Amino acid sequence: RFDFTNKKISQAGGVFFKTEPKSAEVYVNGKFIKKTDPFFGSVLIKNLLPGEYDVKLELPEYATWQKKLTVNGGSSTYAEDIYLFKNDLPLLLTEGEISQITLSPDKTLLATGKKEAVYITNLASEEIKKFPASAQTMNWSPAGEKILNGKTIINLTNGEQLDLNKYAGSVAENFKWGENGNEIYHVEKSPNGYLIKIFDLDKKTSGVALRSAEKITDFSVKDGDIFYTSGPRDKIKLKIAGLDSGETKWEIDLPSFSEYQFINSGHRLINLYDQNHQILYLINPFSYFPLEETVNNIKGGEWINADKLLYYNDFEIWINDIKNKQKTLLTRLSTPIEKTFWHPSDNYIVYSTINTINTMELDEREKRITTELIKLDKISYPIMNKKGDILYFYAQIGNQRGLYKLTIQ
Repeated sequence: RFDFTNKKISQAGGVFFKTEPKSAEVYVNGKFIKKTDPFFGSVLIKNLLPGEYDVKLELPEYATWQKKLTVNGGSSTYAEDIYLFKNDLPLLLTEGEISQITLSPDKTLLATGKKEAVYITNLASEEIKKFPASAQTMNWSPAGEKILNGKTIINLTNGEQLDLNKYAGSVAENFKWGENGNEIYHVEKSPNGYLIKIFDLDKKTSGVALRSAEKITDFSVKDGDIFYTSGPRDKIKLKIAGLDSGETKWEIDLPSFSEYQFINSGHRLINLYDQNHQILYLINPFSYFPLEETVNNIKGGEWINADKLLYYNDFEIWINDIKNKQKTLLTRLSTPIEKTFWHPSDNYIVYSTINTINTMELDEREKRITTELIKLDKISYPIMNKKGDILYFYAQIGNQRGLYKLTIQ
């Protein structure tokens, strides 16, 4: 094309867009060009002179996507995986005070804890089942067919409830699922120290998996071994024992005067969290150098894959790529962050504060676009479904307090 501004012939370029939802209107420098394809959501804007363009995508009832993109001659600039988020109003699913909301491992069921019962919502059909039981700390079994509610197991298939107090006793604490979902482990104090006991749900029998002369502060069962922390506060150790033998295989000293917790049990590394100092230790106990990574100033987060951790502290959101030894600051806020999610599009994250839920695009060209999905006086327990098109949270809107659903796509 002839460039009238610079008075020369220039090789043209283009911009390729792909959006969800489809049929979005494309504007370049304020001028409507065309819509994205109604079947594929894509469009190529051709014959653009090299330079910087203000591009915008619009769809009725959706938030606008807009940024500056640079076009080079003889090539196309790509803006793919663009998600337009819906401007919608939340719908009340269940009314009443809620103490906890948790999603099943396969993200198909939602457990809502109330004072009088545990409610299970099928996210596909939105059918709700009530299980009478005072809601406590709720933990899903690995397959998602049972819930450990404090010291009670609720079988979601037949509705039966099993009180573990009848088998474990009042001194038992820290109940956790085994890897196959048919076993429950817990810590128990004995006359000679501490025990980690195992309860078989099918046989209704209990046995000792491990004995320790020192206090056991936390544990995790993984790949046929028990990982546990024990000892006085000034001499805490991380130890590994075989489930079959109960014998110690390996141990290391940990920084003293801290409260340690095993988290993210499904990850390939041991995730040991120092709650006092907000430090996450990533440990490969069978490596010559067991400590693979230390993540400082971390309040919470989730693994995107085996090597990437999305995490946050009070005012920052980061991605830590442990394979490539790279940490990326995504954003810094002036309002405390409550939670983060990884969006299944792989190009967005979702994060919440005390009164907002927001999305942020990971494409950093010109700026990372942030969209406020909802703002209320207070939002608690936000959760996103597997597809990434619906959010669930606890809030009070007007006089109605309860579990709300917000469609974002």
